[in-house]
Formats: sequence, structure tokens, C-alpha cells
Amino acid sequence: MSNISGAYSATYNANALGITNKGFQLSYQIFKEKIVGDVLGDSTLDSIYLGADSYFDTVLNEYNAAGAQAAFWPYHTTFGKLGLIGQSDSLVASALVLTAIPNTKAAAEIAATITIPVAILAEGFPVEMLFSSRHRKVPLRMQCLPTQVGAVTTGTEGHFTVA
Repeated sequence: MSNISGAYSATYNANALGITNKGFQLSYQIFKEKIVGDVLGDSTLDSIYLGADSYFDTVLNEYNAAGAQAAFWPYHTTFGKLGLIGQSDSLVASALVLTAIPNTKAAAEIAATITIPVAILAEGFPVEMLFSSRHRKVPLRMQCLPTQVGAVTTGTEGHFTVA
């Protein structure tokens, strides 16, 4: 058994996100069209792969880190302003880059750098901030958008790279 652990630092639009509560959690969901046939009732006989959505979740411990506001309020540079309604997420999104802290198992054995070229706050994710005498933490769910969007697909499109 090989345990792999190690903290990551992160930037969003090349600005530091600061310290996180427990790192970054990758989650993804695969989409398929099920093929069923009456011969076996509602049993799935096959399926057609229809892509995937990927997300990175974290809790920022530094509310005022250089890259934090752009991550939790991406549509305007002033917190609280709505920005341009109708704009495309892919035009507002920025790169999220996770870098393993040197001299850790993560840096040596698995993914020293994870790059999400097109990341944006996920739709419907409730960003909650506590304004009190307690530590202000900011939960984030960043959706990874595909690196190529267009009429022609090559099978090389992706949400992130690991190097």
C-alpha cells in the first residue's frame, strides 16, 4: 500500500488563493444515455458516453487573498456588483493552478501540478461567508469547463491536465 499525501498551493488568474482548510477535492460526473430494451425490462443493455463535468471544491481560509475575490465573485471586480448579464462563463473564467508543495509525496509521486485552464464558480453553489468575530472562511466549488468548445471535436478536449 502506498499512501500519498501532500498539500497544494493554488492560484486563480495567476493570483494566490492563500491557505485552504483541507486542500482541494476533485469530483466529476459522467453522462451517458442508457440503452434499454424490453427484452430485459428496464435493464441497461448498453450506454452512449455523453461527456462529463468536473469540479474542484475547497474552503479558503484567507478571505482577502489576492485571487480569492475573483474566484468567489467572478462577474465584476467590485464585490456585490452583478456585472454584465448574459456574458459567457468561458470568457470570464480564469486558470486555476494547483501546485504540490515541494518535498511531499504528492510532488514526488503523483501530480506535481494540476492545471484547470478554464475554471469558474459553479452554477448554483451557495458561497456562504460569516461576518462575525469568527474566522471568515469561504467555500468554493469551481467548475472546470472544457478547453476546446466548437463544432469540431478531436477527442483531446479536457477539463484539466496533470503533470
